Amino acid sequence: MRQGFARLLFAALGAILLGCSPTKKLVRHLEGQLNAPAFERQFTGVLLLDAETRDTLVAYNASKPFIPASNVKLLTLYTGLNMLPDKLPALKYHQAGDTLYILGTGYPATLEPFFKDSTVLKFLGTAKKVIIENGNLESAAYGPGWAWDDYRSAYMLQRSAMPIYGNVRTLFWENNAVQVVPPELPRKAGPADYAIEQITPANLPRRIPELGDTLYFPISSRPEVERTRWQYATSKYLGRPVFWVSRDQDGEADPGGLATTAYSILPGITADTLYGRMMQTSDNFLAEQIMLMASSTLGDSLSFEKAKTYALEQLLPGLPQEPRWVDGSGLSRYNLISPAALVYLLDRMYQEIPRERLFGLLASGKAQGTLDGMYLEDDAPFVYAKTGTLSNNHNLSGYLLTRSGKTVIFSFMNNHYQEPTSVVKARMAGWLREVYERY
Repeated sequence: MRQGFARLLFAALGAILLGCSPTKKLVRHLEGQLNAPAFERQFTGVLLLDAETRDTLVAYNASKPFIPASNVKLLTLYTGLNMLPDKLPALKYHQAGDTLYILGTGYPATLEPFFKDSTVLKFLGTAKKVIIENGNLESAAYGPGWAWDDYRSAYMLQRSAMPIYGNVRTLFWENNAVQVVPPELPRKAGPADYAIEQITPANLPRRIPELGDTLYFPISSRPEVERTRWQYATSKYLGRPVFWVSRDQDGEADPGGLATTAYSILPGITADTLYGRMMQTSDNFLAEQIMLMASSTLGDSLSFEKAKTYALEQLLPGLPQEPRWVDGSGLSRYNLISPAALVYLLDRMYQEIPRERLFGLLASGKAQGTLDGMYLEDDAPFVYAKTGTLSNNHNLSGYLLTRSGKTVIFSFMNNHYQEPTSVVKARMAGWLREVYERY
């Protein structure tokens, strides 16, 4: 009888002590903050998971869907890591006599302003005659739900099968003059790209020579515009233009005789170089093209939908609360995903990818990008994550390294607020700082 009472007393005392543990106190404090008036003016979803013990620390609206904005790029990253080789597929090619037939894979680095990659052009220089087969892009140039307000902006570029110059026209001040790359574009333009294609040094803002700015203007991916860009580049680098053919409605090429099943792959730049740029600077164009490249591994046609379907069904069948995933970049407000799904995805990456490599791909306070100067302690980053921002929405999902040496996988989603994003960021940063200090 006494032994039974002693065991009961011991269990009760253990429960009391557990309830008073620093972790329990911290969790109650964090949950209390999420119920404070400041968070009542928005929709908030949070999930914290200890990467080692697998304990869920905080779950607040974790299963509800939120607009993720660029947190979608975490899905894109995982898709690329699992579907693309270490060297990205720069193009598909087929040699027939002295003629080289090539097919686009969506490879975005060719003469792109940051990468300036010339792999494809050097390869084309080895052939006497080059024919570019056009028309294998199934996805629309713009994604569903992309804003008309943004279509002239360099952060919302058109998707294409064989982008060059990053699908932008770059204008900058050099040698006491405005330089334009590429300099030539067709003068015939449609309603969607009229103003963009007619930009010349004569109508540039006067501030360029004064401040030394570099400006990027979107270029249409219409076939005649893309053809002009490639003809300019090949004429400049190879001394001759290339010949273009188009597929008919049945998917065959004109002229016929192209054995698409015999296409070989030309390797391009290292994949991690592109992933890091996409994740750290939140480059929407690179994200969209990664999904097209991923689809190129499934066949010759380029389709976001095909890559997405493969990723969800084959790579992430256990993803909780299947997301509504409509683009690779997160530009669309149609995207919906829960904090639980994002933490599941981040946990998968943490288990499958070496820590140093994984953290090296993400934004942090020590890398130029979306978290530059944030979440630092003694000049060392303690958060490696992906931001996601649209007007009235800001999210952060990734990994938090606590002062005590623990790793926390987290997703913190702020939707539909009507105050400055800087205020929301500061409030979230303070909350995460407490996790860093006290867990």
